[in-house]
Order: sequence, then structure tokens, then C-alpha cells
Amino acid sequence: MIKDGNNVVVCSGKALYSLDVASGKENYEVPVAKGGVGDAELIENHKDMVVVVGEKGVSTFKLSNGELVGSGKYKTSFYDARVDNILVMKTAGADIAAFDLNTCKYLK
Repeated sequence: MIKDGNNVVVCSGKALYSLDVASGKENYEVPVAKGGVGDAELIENHKDMVVVVGEKGVSTFKLSNGELVGSGKYKTSFYDARVDNILVMKTAGADIAAFDLNTCKYLK
């Protein structure tokens, strides 16, 4: 869950939901499939974005309206670490990928 003023953003794995805390009213629902990185395994915030760590990479969505900002694809992997704006993913075979959360670009 990510707090955003009077709202919270939660994820079912298939979609992001922004909800008004006071009323429970849904502000938006966005399928995480728009990011192209599979089902969401984790969400975090970065600046004014929701970071979706998917099964096959990272995507970002605007916190305010759920609009897709960026996407970085990789092979089947899982969250390993985050340092500032760099998110690291690792495969079962220990291959590592790093993504810049500002752009979702894969760092070589």
C-alpha cells in the first residue's frame, strides 16, 4: 500500500487501485498488464509514481491518475534490492538486472 495524501494505492497483482481513505471511493483502477512486465509482485513509490515490480521487469505509473509512465522488461526474476532510484532484480540463476526508476531503463 502507498499513501498519497487522502488516498491510498493498493495492488491485487492484476490491477492498481487508488482509493479515497475517508469514503472508500475508488479514484481509478488500472490493469498492471499495461506495463508489460507480468503480474505485480510488489509496489513501491518513487517521486510521484507507483513502481510495479512485475514477474518480468519494472513499470511505473503516475500516482495521481494511474497513467503508465515507463516500462523496463527483463527475464523472469524477483526483487533483490533498491538503492535510491536504482532497483535491482535477480533471476533464480543469479543473473542481475538494474533499472533506473526515473526512466525504467535497463542499466548495462
